[in-house]
Amino acid sequence: MKQLRNSKIKKAFWAVLPVLYLLISSMMGGTGLG
Repeated sequence: MKQLRNSKIKKAFWAVLPVLYLLISSMMGGTGLG
């Protein structure tokens, strides 16, 4: 049961990561890499 929950958290993390990246990069002014 614990492992199942862990994988769900990992999936959610990887689903949110690109969204967070886009949000931060857009806040930094476009690409975020300069």
